[in-house]
Amino acid sequence: MLNKYSLCLLPTLLGVFAPLLITGTALAECRELRVNGTNDWFPVMIREENTNNLSGILPDLAVEIGSQLDIQIIPQPQVSWKSLFLQMEQGELDVIMGVYWTQDRANRFLYSKPVLQDEVAIFVRKGREFPLQRLEDLVGRVGLRPQGGSYGESFDSFAKENLLFKHVPSRDRNKIMRMLASDVADYAVLGRFDGLEDIQSSGYQGEIVDLPWAVTSNGVHFLFSGHTECAGLVEDFNKEIGRMMKDGTIAKLEQKYIIR
Repeated sequence: MLNKYSLCLLPTLLGVFAPLLITGTALAECRELRVNGTNDWFPVMIREENTNNLSGILPDLAVEIGSQLDIQIIPQPQVSWKSLFLQMEQGELDVIMGVYWTQDRANRFLYSKPVLQDEVAIFVRKGREFPLQRLEDLVGRVGLRPQGGSYGESFDSFAKENLLFKHVPSRDRNKIMRMLASDVADYAVLGRFDGLEDIQSSGYQGEIVDLPWAVTSNGVHFLFSGHTECAGLVEDFNKEIGRMMKDGTIAKLEQKYIIR
């Protein structure tokens, strides 16, 4: 039986549990997943210029998972990398397709299992190679990197304390290669496969090369907002990612996109 003290507590308890009840109901109604990502990260995600047409390992995988879960994948218009996270915080975007893990992001959003590993490499103009076996070998040289991106906490922390970079707007895929070829900097840091694709697309084959040693290797994830009705799908995505790793689906996507 409810006594007067229980009745007094009832509004408080309802205030605590109401968001959970609403969230649980809303989760069951998630039938569309608004997705976006960086515009030119080969082979993770590539956007056709001035369209919402997305390709790459994570967009293809999202569509496949969506078909399994009866969820429609809705690509969103191109925005800046910074704006993606703002939209996630405001509940205007459900998923960023393709991010590395950082503690700050983990504190604010929900990570899926890693879909693939992305090697981060150093690119130089041919003839200006230098010995590279540790991060300290980059100290004293001028580097290039895409503006606003992360290469994982370990590399970013070392870079902040020890390395000098020129940050290049990421909308021009080939600008970093042009700058390297013009000796504007000593090296560039990029995902290895992304950089190799840039060399090919910009016509700098034989002029720019990647050094063998990888500065780091990072898992690539789906990142869920946590502020929308679709937040609960992260566990379903994890199950599907695990299944597709076992049945070879993800390996086939890698073979489809990655330069061998």
